[in-house]
Amino acid sequence: MEVSLVLGAFPLNRPLGVGPELDITLMPGEGRRSYSVNPENRTASLTAEEGKAVLKRIADGSGYELEIRDASNALVFNGNLPADGDASAVPEAWRRRVCALRRGLDTLLDGKMETLRPPRPRIVPVPSEVR
Repeated sequence: MEVSLVLGAFPLNRPLGVGPELDITLMPGEGRRSYSVNPENRTASLTAEEGKAVLKRIADGSGYELEIRDASNALVFNGNLPADGDASAVPEAWRRRVCALRRGLDTLLDGKMETLRPPRPRIVPVPSEVR
């Protein structure tokens, strides 16, 4: 069998090729969630059984606007977050989710994919018939 293959590198500084919204309806380990990012509005939102969080990056890059509502649509948090990502003002139950929203929004808007850890090498055993 002959297979044609073109090798290349993906430029890390170019915007990702997604439409106006990117939806993920299931996040592993946390039950049913709906996550959407809208680059045109510079917003990211997360809807869960516990409520909804909407994060918007301020146009001048000075920080973020965040609104969190619980399952009954009552306001839990409404305020600004600094550009450095400090989420200490966010309620503890939502802090990790808001940090994930911020990372996802920044990655989409800046077009930078950050490697959190180096890839693990894959070791494929040689079948005994080949030896």
